[in-house]
Amino acid sequence: PWQIRDYISLNDSQKDYLDHRLTHHLAWHRRTQLPDYALFLRKTAKQISDGLTRDELVHINSQLEIFGRTLTKQIAPDVAQLFLTSSDTQLTNTYRKFEQTNAKFQKEYIDISEEKLRKKRLKETQHYLERWLGGLTREQQDALKDWSQKFKPIRQNLMENRLSWQKDFRSLMAKKSEHSPATKEIVDLFSRPDKNWNSEYNEKIIYNKNLLVTLFQKIDTLLTKRQRKKLNKKLTSLARDLEELAVHP
Repeated sequence: PWQIRDYISLNDSQKDYLDHRLTHHLAWHRRTQLPDYALFLRKTAKQISDGLTRDELVHINSQLEIFGRTLTKQIAPDVAQLFLTSSDTQLTNTYRKFEQTNAKFQKEYIDISEEKLRKKRLKETQHYLERWLGGLTREQQDALKDWSQKFKPIRQNLMENRLSWQKDFRSLMAKKSEHSPATKEIVDLFSRPDKNWNSEYNEKIIYNKNLLVTLFQKIDTLLTKRQRKKLNKKLTSLARDLEELAVHP
């Protein structure tokens, strides 16, 4: 809800609709998704205990993407519905928010040198790994630095894609009505944000994914017993939390 409210100031009717649909989606998520998440985490924890193969890492990444697409597909129609019922004033605020987030992205990722960008990604990824593993060894830090010098920056592609998406959104909103043919197009826009990626962008995404798998495979071979135990414990603990939150038939 707070993410939606960042882009549209909801009226009372829209708030009621969001509350009702959120309750529905949370029940769906607890019943159908959390058990799968927990099972996935427990399986991953076992694989990590034995040492991960490249194929297993690729499968883990693919499964995470499937989870994400499933969730997006589930909620996209209701997010679209909120915008379909929006007023011109609400949309004006939405477009202003677009401009603000674009300016922030420009400042943080476009208006910096490639060297600073790579250092920024290095710091972010190291922080992410340390969250799950604890402090990194010198060899692991070296593998991370090597990765940070090889990935292909996609910041310009990201900016171009978000501007293109926002242009499509504005176009659909300009001809919206609750029962217009544009409804399906709006839902599609929310549920498939990657459908208009060009070949250059797709090629960079694939390259960077493979490079990241290579990094994680290298990190796995360098895990200490303490790190492997910590990671296994965190994954198992998270799986247990999700199992407790899940609604079982």
